[in-house]
Amino acid sequence: MAILPAAAIADAAIPPHRAEYLLTRDGLPFGIVTMELWIDADGGYRYRAHTEPHAAVALMSQALELGDGISQTEESVGDLEAGRFRPREYHFRREGTEAGRGLDLTFDWTHGRAAITSEGKPWSMEVPAGAQDKLSVLLAVRQDLDATQGERSYRVADGGRLKTYSFRVVGRESLPGPAGERDTMALERSKDGREVDYRLWMAPDLYQLPVRIERDEAGSLYVMELTRIEGLGLAQDSGAAASGP
Repeated sequence: MAILPAAAIADAAIPPHRAEYLLTRDGLPFGIVTMELWIDADGGYRYRAHTEPHAAVALMSQALELGDGISQTEESVGDLEAGRFRPREYHFRREGTEAGRGLDLTFDWTHGRAAITSEGKPWSMEVPAGAQDKLSVLLAVRQDLDATQGERSYRVADGGRLKTYSFRVVGRESLPGPAGERDTMALERSKDGREVDYRLWMAPDLYQLPVRIERDEAGSLYVMELTRIEGLGLAQDSGAAASGP
């Protein structure tokens, strides 16, 4: 992980780091998720979430001649403006046993628009100042959580539409997990006023890094649990490997 000038890290509010999660579906291993934040000396950032199938899933897919399973990558690229993460680009790729999918989004903040290309089809939409993409919104939530009481909403460019993501603070919980027990802030997320679709547990001692995320999809419960953390100025992380940026 790159060593940056102290001023660049201070401006970021969230230092560079790498977090690994075990993803389960209905209690069974399903994938490994890696989320990594890079910050450069010129005030730019890159935030990446990559999911690879768990070894057991990959072996089963190979046995059934379905390939190596599904991998997925999301990436938000942008700039730090007055300490806030402002996205310039968002990219999504899914590859594997299902038909590949991809989406590219570019923000034009001068004209208040976003250009989207998905499966070769381009279009654009208006975006207000302060809008986020599907990945950078997590950085915004982490920066705002200490000051959030009750509920906070964000406008998010999501799937070619502008949606409202609302995050409600449920309370504090002591949460056990593979990376050790931590004091957390529990949140619920909903889109456009609909039912809660995500539940998150954020660790204040890790710059509000999510240590557990739950989502319900198609009748299955998906759970991400933190297993390893590097960066955030830690010397040791409850038995999980950690090192400073």
